[in-house]
Amino acid sequence: LTPRATEARLFDARTAAQRNHEMNMDGFGLGWWNETSPRRCRSGEPAVLPATHEPHPEMLAAASHARSKVVLAHIRAATDGDRSAANSHPFQFGPLLFMHNGGVPD
Repeated sequence: LTPRATEARLFDARTAAQRNHEMNMDGFGLGWWNETSPRRCRSGEPAVLPATHEPHPEMLAAASHARSKVVLAHIRAATDGDRSAANSHPFQFGPLLFMHNGGVPD
């Protein structure tokens, strides 16, 4: 799939109501690598706006800038922690971007 076709399938508002957004309303994040370093966009806001089922504008903007061989995308369903950008994946450690499943104890 081309990036535009992939974006169209991920963010098609016509099918958003068919997905389980009630459980994935706790944030989103995108991460990618440019020529020299990792880039991220993270938010504690829902990836899809509940009132309109439209994609969050920040997520669309980040998706339009993510040009890389590897892109990490995450839509958060919180188990622990506040709804915040700090708790949304991908996380960064130096030049590494990563995601995990489950909680990380203090």
